[in-house]
Amino acid sequence: MKKEIAVSAVFALLIFLAVMNVRFIGKLTSEIKSMTEETMTLAQRGEWDRAEKLAREAAELWEKSDARTHLVLRHTAIENADIVLNAHIGFMSSRNQKEAQGSARSVRSVINGIRELECFRLGSIF
Repeated sequence: MKKEIAVSAVFALLIFLAVMNVRFIGKLTSEIKSMTEETMTLAQRGEWDRAEKLAREAAELWEKSDARTHLVLRHTAIENADIVLNAHIGFMSSRNQKEAQGSARSVRSVINGIRELECFRLGSIF
């Protein structure tokens, strides 16, 4: 009977950790996506300095989460996010509207892909 209780406790812990991971990734991706959208709003108004600063903040937020994302995400997804977020900063500095829009779409695409991979379903637990 003790073995069954121990197994049940481990199983419950794994489910809890999976749910917490999904929530963390959801919040992180939502915030980065929101920040990216705001960079485009600022860029359209010609506030390139603020847009570039916000793009840097989004990249820094992603980098601050590095220890946790490396534990729970595929490394190719992490690298893709690093690439598009840093490219977005560069396009904001170039002050080219079309390039900035393209890089924002790339950020959204990669971030949405990460979020979809990490959504809560039985496959994300087992």
